[in-house]
Amino acid sequence: MAKAFNKMVVNIQCLMHKSVEHEKQARRMQIENLLLQINPHFIYNTLNSIVYMAKMDGNRQIADFTGAFIALLQSTLNIRDSVFSTVRDEVRSVENYLNLQKYRYEDKFTFGIDCDEELMDCQILNVMLQPIVENAIFHGIAPKEESGRLAIQIVREGDTLVIMVKDDGVGMTKENIAEQFKKDYRQKDGVRKLGVSNVRERIREIYGEPYDMTIESELGKGTVVTMTIPFRKE
Repeated sequence: MAKAFNKMVVNIQCLMHKSVEHEKQARRMQIENLLLQINPHFIYNTLNSIVYMAKMDGNRQIADFTGAFIALLQSTLNIRDSVFSTVRDEVRSVENYLNLQKYRYEDKFTFGIDCDEELMDCQILNVMLQPIVENAIFHGIAPKEESGRLAIQIVREGDTLVIMVKDDGVGMTKENIAEQFKKDYRQKDGVRKLGVSNVRERIREIYGEPYDMTIESELGKGTVVTMTIPFRKE
């Protein structure tokens, strides 16, 4: 009888402890959510002030650069916990990103996006294009001596949406391609790089076979990344 009572007391104490911990965790999450609401508002106000001052000083380049960054930041922060986006939103986000990179690399590259209007409302994974485009610029076009070209093409093939990112950069070896697909791929500076592999994992996890990502590349000629997902309208 005494043992049963003691066991009951211990169980009650454990439950009370868990309840307190859950309450603390809930409060922390509530505070974090409030901070997430405050920080973007503060950042937007600050950046818009920079745009205003740049325009007042006649510095159109800084105003345009900051404006593109604001648009990219808004699309990134609006992701939240959503798994899916639309082709339209992803294309808009990538255009802002590419315009920023053109400032950084002083027009070292040009880009084009080929996608029919009827595909713009198709479902696509959130942040599906940007990591691939980033990889094409940093590892393909940037190391190239002359200027380069990046092209994004989105087409429908039956019940499949095909997304291709092509560059005429320095290209990759088979070993380089294998490195891109590693889950814990690290760059030379030691920074963990999950961009390409993360996109591929999400395609495989969410859609399953036969949907996937492939990389074809030739040294000195460039790289083509092809992603396939189901054709679905939002």
